[in-house]
Amino acid sequence: PGMASAAPTQADGDWNSYGRSAFGDRYSPLAQITPENAHKLVPAWTFRTGDIPGPGDPGETTAENTPLKVNGMLYVCTPHSQVIALDPDTGKEIWRFDPKISTEGAANFKGWAHMTCRGVSYHDDAV
Repeated sequence: PGMASAAPTQADGDWNSYGRSAFGDRYSPLAQITPENAHKLVPAWTFRTGDIPGPGDPGETTAENTPLKVNGMLYVCTPHSQVIALDPDTGKEIWRFDPKISTEGAANFKGWAHMTCRGVSYHDDAV
């Protein structure tokens, strides 16, 4: 109590690290949604990445990431390591980067236990 956070400042609505801030506080200062009105929430939009398992993929492909919201965009990733930037208000895709991951000489990805995206990272040189 009474101690200020040493984490770099960020917009209240931004979530630029896995735990919201560089200090992993996992707390949003936004107060529009409360326990009293949460039951009224409905989905504003959904987004399908289009990244589906292929015949050369392992049996488990999952997207288990915490999206980041920074500078007016929402960033997500897919099991094949694609990174997608979305408009957080509409869910419209703004851009996508596909690194075209390689099997590094193997015939396919079947030897992998799974393909999972756990999240993306954000870095700001100014901070």
